[in-house]
Amino acid sequence: VCNLFSLKLPKQFPEAWKNAGLHCPYWLYVVAIIVSIFASLFTAVFSLMSLNTVGIIGNLSLTAAMFVYAWWRHKKGYVKLVSVQDVKDE
Repeated sequence: VCNLFSLKLPKQFPEAWKNAGLHCPYWLYVVAIIVSIFASLFTAVFSLMSLNTVGIIGNLSLTAAMFVYAWWRHKKGYVKLVSVQDVKDE
């Protein structure tokens, strides 16, 4: 999820992107993000393959439970989501 959202960063913050210390062409940035996504998926698949059925079900159940818990906390108002653009320097 973080990788997918990071694809938008150069377009959302063009000045910061232009002045970045490790600046690269946008196409190279996109290629690096796509490689990172595939590497993460590759790692996840091989991690799951090394588990038995109980381990796979347990991991997937815990992951689903974490997403449900985060959704529930947000719905109850315990978490306030703000945009990075809303954060002011103090």
